Amino acid sequence: MATYPAAQDRIQPGRTGKGTNFYFSDEDRERIRVIGAWLMNQGMKVSESLVLKASLRLVRKDASLLNAAREVQMQDRRFKVHAIRRKK
Repeated sequence: MATYPAAQDRIQPGRTGKGTNFYFSDEDRERIRVIGAWLMNQGMKVSESLVLKASLRLVRKDASLLNAAREVQMQDRRFKVHAIRRKK
């Protein structure tokens, strides 16, 4: 018969991150879902957090990132509100 360690004997890594909220468009949420589904098909246990962390580690800091950031900025209604307020 197999024996299992007591719950207090299991090593649990301490939480090193910080909880954060993000707001995504429907298109962005769909992209996260599709990437997560692909990772699941590769045999991984997936969360939205894992998808975002892996994506951040994959991105290159070059002109394509700058172009994507500008595109997102133009679609972000909060940015437009701030830009209008600054002009007054």
